[in-house]
Amino acid sequence: MSEKLVAPTAHLNGTSKAELESQLLSVLEHTEPLLAALYAASPNLRDYYVQEDGTQRFRIACCHHEERIRAVHAISEDIMQILARVLDPVANFRTGKSLNLAKE
Repeated sequence: MSEKLVAPTAHLNGTSKAELESQLLSVLEHTEPLLAALYAASPNLRDYYVQEDGTQRFRIACCHHEERIRAVHAISEDIMQILARVLDPVANFRTGKSLNLAKE
């Protein structure tokens, strides 16, 4: 999504770090079933060939479906970046840059 992703800061008067982590992990846990459902609902040519220009309409439907899948992946990537910043608030405050989760 945006290069300038803004992450929350856990503090005494706000949401706790544990709660932010729990909320973000919940989002990530729900993306897998959503992706599985999207893949299961992929367009099938047998549902389009009976339409006028059915092959072309099928191709368009596939493109739209791929865009939806990419959108879910983008959301997941954003949430992972926000989670990394929540888990390392010093890096979030100091740099505002995303962290590499693979280093953990």
